[in-house]
Amino acid sequence: MPELASPPADGSAMPPGARPQVLAPRDTPLLQPFKPLGRNRNFLLLWLGYVVSALGDRIHFLMLLELLCIRLLHQGRYPVQQSAQLNIVMFLPFFLLGPVAGIIADRVSRRAIMVTADLVRVGLVFVARSVILVGALSRHPDVPLLLALLFGSEFVVFIFGALFSPARTALLPNIVHPQQLLRANALTNAAGVIASLAGYAVGAMLIAQGLRYAIFADAGAYVLSASCILLMRMPKGADTGAGQPAVAGAKRSSFWADFRGAVRYLREHRRPVQIIGLELLFWVSSMLILNSLPAIVSGAFHMRHELGYFMAVAGLGMVGAAALLSIFAGGIPKEIGIGWSLAVTGACLALLGVDRQWPVFLAIMVVGSFAGGILLITLETLLQRVAPNYVRGRVMGIRDLVTNAGMVASALPFALNGALGPDIGWVMLATGLLVAGVGAGLVVSYYRHQTLPLPVAIVRRIGAAYLMVVHRFRRTGACTIPGRGPVIVIANHTCSLDPLTLQIGSRRRLIHFMMAKEYFTLPVLNHFFKYLGSIPVNRSGTDIASMRSALRLLQEGRALGIFPEGKISLDGQLQEGHKGAAVLALKSQAVVVPAYISGTRPHKSVLSDFIRPGKYRIRFGRPLHLDEYRGREHDKAVISEVSDRMMAAIAALRQ
Repeated sequence: MPELASPPADGSAMPPGARPQVLAPRDTPLLQPFKPLGRNRNFLLLWLGYVVSALGDRIHFLMLLELLCIRLLHQGRYPVQQSAQLNIVMFLPFFLLGPVAGIIADRVSRRAIMVTADLVRVGLVFVARSVILVGALSRHPDVPLLLALLFGSEFVVFIFGALFSPARTALLPNIVHPQQLLRANALTNAAGVIASLAGYAVGAMLIAQGLRYAIFADAGAYVLSASCILLMRMPKGADTGAGQPAVAGAKRSSFWADFRGAVRYLREHRRPVQIIGLELLFWVSSMLILNSLPAIVSGAFHMRHELGYFMAVAGLGMVGAAALLSIFAGGIPKEIGIGWSLAVTGACLALLGVDRQWPVFLAIMVVGSFAGGILLITLETLLQRVAPNYVRGRVMGIRDLVTNAGMVASALPFALNGALGPDIGWVMLATGLLVAGVGAGLVVSYYRHQTLPLPVAIVRRIGAAYLMVVHRFRRTGACTIPGRGPVIVIANHTCSLDPLTLQIGSRRRLIHFMMAKEYFTLPVLNHFFKYLGSIPVNRSGTDIASMRSALRLLQEGRALGIFPEGKISLDGQLQEGHKGAAVLALKSQAVVVPAYISGTRPHKSVLSDFIRPGKYRIRFGRPLHLDEYRGREHDKAVISEVSDRMMAAIAALRQ
């Protein structure tokens, strides 16, 4: 593998005559071998640190509401105005410091940033909250002073939260393999939501016993998070971005140059900008619910202490979304992960704006959080994948700036007008319809740009979901099938699901198969095979008609799937190939793409192949070009040689 030269930190060109800093594969995180997530020490520690931090955050939020609304203002419920004011104070540092935090995450050890942020927050939470609580319980409390102390300390706490966020999200792709990234985000999100559910429930119980217990639990969570991150063992340079000068002898660029480099990168790359825009839309919608929920629960539903439990139950949808995505570790279609998820999230927000029966309200929140969880994890994973390491921290910082600007703006009306809250339904309805419309537009756009016919694309999605859930299907490596022109895809044959496995492995081409005639007698499936343009073959001898049909299909520039063995191998071993595939390849001059399917169970019947779980894997090999044999398609020796080459290419993939 060739060595890589790292780009300049600000995205600019290298100075004339400068010598690039060459990175060996061991110095480049994505070129290092990665263990499975369950045995990846660094991922497990980062995951555990995030979990306990999420637990502390929820205890923290409920503790602040209790301090502000009940102890300082002596209100009998959690008004929406004070809740929105707290949210603004929490999110404002992310908005103000997002780019700065991103630049720091690209310059300094990301692990050191997170440890420092956690430890500083321990002191702030413990000291500031204790002082506020003592002052609130005094006989003559200075309420304006205590309010200033509460909001001021909260702002400082979340300054370090703003430093923590881009460092964590930028570090994750450096400690897991790119193909593990979706599952890593799903597992992290699921654990974080479960911790949040527990945090709301535990926070409610601790507050009922006394606020001091909640303060100790909150500070303890940050201590444990810092301890986990300290125990990570990072290879040299694996937890930094553009912190080292990219050119030997060059000086480190200024903060302003780093920021301009990130802006230049976003101006030249449309996908990260689109992802950040969709995240902004999601978080603005979420803030409408977050700001109005305390008032709805305590006002419309006449509950107060149940707020924590209410939010905990609603979070079950996020857990379900994360669990689902951890199954589909290879990825899900973007029209589902983004388009449909955004449409359902918007529809649920609109319904929340018109319903005030708490069981129905709660059920809609669960569905909306499920769709929102799929959307958020998908967008987060996409952004981590498309943003390169040298600029990833700054991209995450700009993302924090944009999304938190939207959240602050959506919380501001609630903070200024205490009358908003239970009567905000019309705003939720309008916003929900807007979000659902954007999602529906994305779905239409995705389907219009499908390379496959729409019915085939939909059926392919269903087949992919079935293979991934039942048979844990994964494609190993890239799909090497050319995007256009005549192609013959050849593979080993071990079970009845091999055609479906090949088709799901091919993302952009519809593969037409030569299949035994007996498959066309199966009820329902025979219509499906005919719709896909499959060619029935008589296995009892040479079938001239099927050969002509296949040749005509290739002359039209389509893709043809063939299993050269001619029948299913009962013992799973690669059998001798028939000459028909070689004849077709020579006559059509089509490109031949070998593939190898593994992980299937020994074949017994069509039904058993469908229902018995497996661990299916498919790998595509380098395309074979047969131009050297042009004009010799009738030479038996050439046919035998090409057939042997094709079977050898399949066998090579077995290794």
